Amino acid sequence: MSQRAHGQYSVTSKDAIIVLRLVGSFNEYSVQGIFDDVKAAVASLGCDAFAILIDARDYGGATPEALEVGNRYNIWLNENGLVAKAMILDASLVAEISHQNMEAVREQNVRKFSQQDAASSGSAPSWQNQVCPVKPVIISIQ
Repeated sequence: MSQRAHGQYSVTSKDAIIVLRLVGSFNEYSVQGIFDDVKAAVASLGCDAFAILIDARDYGGATPEALEVGNRYNIWLNENGLVAKAMILDASLVAEISHQNMEAVREQNVRKFSQQDAASSGSAPSWQNQVCPVKPVIISIQ
């Protein structure tokens, strides 16, 4: 049986903010891919501190195995400079349930929003004094 990743994602960065977009449902292989790509994005920043903006409006959930990998990913974030996380959620509780099932998230400065504009403009200024010195950034998610 082949090991196939489920779900789609993109990882981009702008200044000291990693932007992660999640679409669909995820298994442990796709979450490991996300983890690897986020680690590479963090390494490319050249900073000791960074923030993450997660667009989870189209997130459909994750398997228990994926949540285990996700928890390890969040432990790594906690130990490697994450200062804040903003999550854009739709009206669904799926993303909230997944996020609550990862123990390492409890140590993070997380804010949740229902629209991207609120997440990027409402949160980013509070991050600016904690991440690498950059000018204020507004991120547009397509």
